[in-house]
Amino acid sequence: MTSVLMALSWGGIMFSWKSYKTLLPLILGVVGLIGWALYSELISKNPMIPLRILADRNAAIHYYGNFVQGLSQLAMIYYLPIYYQGVLGYSPLISGVAGLPQCLLAGPSSAVAGGLINKTGKIKVYALFGWVTLTLGLGLLKLLDVNTSVAAWIFINVPSGLGLGVLFSTLAMATQTATEQRGDIEDIAALKSMAAALNPFFRALGQSIGIVSGQAAFTNAMKAKLGQTAANEAAALAQLVKTFPTDQQIVIKHAFVDSLGVVWWISVGLAASALVATLFAANHKIVKPTVEDEETKESKTGRSSTDADSNANVESIPLESGTDVKTSSKRSSHTKPETLPEIKSEAQPLTISDS
Repeated sequence: MTSVLMALSWGGIMFSWKSYKTLLPLILGVVGLIGWALYSELISKNPMIPLRILADRNAAIHYYGNFVQGLSQLAMIYYLPIYYQGVLGYSPLISGVAGLPQCLLAGPSSAVAGGLINKTGKIKVYALFGWVTLTLGLGLLKLLDVNTSVAAWIFINVPSGLGLGVLFSTLAMATQTATEQRGDIEDIAALKSMAAALNPFFRALGQSIGIVSGQAAFTNAMKAKLGQTAANEAAALAQLVKTFPTDQQIVIKHAFVDSLGVVWWISVGLAASALVATLFAANHKIVKPTVEDEETKESKTGRSSTDADSNANVESIPLESGTDVKTSSKRSSHTKPETLPEIKSEAQPLTISDS
């Protein structure tokens, strides 16, 4: 994976896409990933990622959703501050504050979505809502330009933050439910924890690829507009825009807007693909245990414990032949117990003599 990320970050910036310095690590990385997958499936007894989890169509769709969510999230976190600094002229501190509309909405929307799923048992409908909202929010980012007002960019950031929050809870529940309700795997309990752990894994994978692929797209677009030097130092250039003459500032700001637009369109396309894929996922529901299920479980537990106690309560009765006959308390309740012969003993008087 590292080799693939290096190739993506180099392509078109440090080296040409046709250069062997770009193609070689890219090919080696892809071949290495294929070899790792084959080793995990055919040889390893304890694979890091059991591929049988990903063999389920529903789980694979939602894991892809985690990947796209992570990619979109880091694309906004990494490149929106460049817009605020390079185009609107905000300081790094104010650029961080400008991310609050998304951050403040992600937490509450995730909690609300989790509560609604727990109440209704439905997952797919909220996952679709999250993807629609996120796709819309990423598309609205294309409206950010040189003359965007404060109120405008605040409202533009609201849908993306809402969509991210909803997807945090829905995707986690969707992958675990898809694994629990599979009928082709016996050790569901063993794979349930692994299914939950793969959610942050694919999200982190998407975040790393989101930064690298976004950088490649943004830098190549900046290179076409301002040249190689400005493209390589875009982050530093964003803080120096105010030092240029007014006419050059306009050119630089428009270059930033157009280059960032490429990143937003890539994010929109991936989010839309996740939305379409979710349409083909099964409409799994969270099955909550009923009162009858609990009573049945308790009755079975009580009956099994009673049987175990009765089997353990065994007495041995010695007979004259020296053998032991084992009778349980359960059997004695239905069979009349044998009467043991009465043992008579005559008390001998105690005589005390004076010596």
